Amino acid sequence: MNNLRQITDEALDLIDATTDHIGWLTALMTAIRADAQHNKGRDLEKLTGLGQYLSSDWDHYLDGQSKRLRGQLDVVEVSL
Repeated sequence: MNNLRQITDEALDLIDATTDHIGWLTALMTAIRADAQHNKGRDLEKLTGLGQYLSSDWDHYLDGQSKRLRGQLDVVEVSL
């Protein structure tokens, strides 16, 4: 059961970190809107590039973590 607790803790940490990333992306979208409205979109290319990088990077990270946690769960299920 200790392994199951560790897997659960790691999954909850990922959820917390994802909440942080969504907050960052929300702030970035707000900055993009403000740039479009008040700065004639001078920084749109850089800001949207940053958004694409952050979301793609997090997507790949979560995919790997999901596979890792599923593998750990499979091992725990076999041992039960």
